[in-house]
Order: sequence, then structure tokens, then C-alpha cells
Amino acid sequence: MKKNTPKADIWPEEPEEHDYPAAQDYLELLFVSDEAKKLLKN
Repeated sequence: MKKNTPKADIWPEEPEEHDYPAAQDYLELLFVSDEAKKLLKN
């Protein structure tokens, strides 16, 4: 039986530059391109 050990944090405190294009691609599935770009700026 496994012991209950805390999981390590898998997400960094701040996003890295290479994360933004992927986020924009995802948001453009949900919103028009201009709206997705506005969301990324915030």
C-alpha cells in the first residue's frame, strides 16, 4: 500500500514565453482571434 505523500508542484509560479502561443491557439477555439488576443494581454 502506498503512503500518502504530498505531490510536488508541477506548475511554475509564472508562465514562460513559450506558453503564450499555445494559450492563444486554445483560446481561439473558444473566441474570435481579436478577443483571444485581448485575453492574453491581461
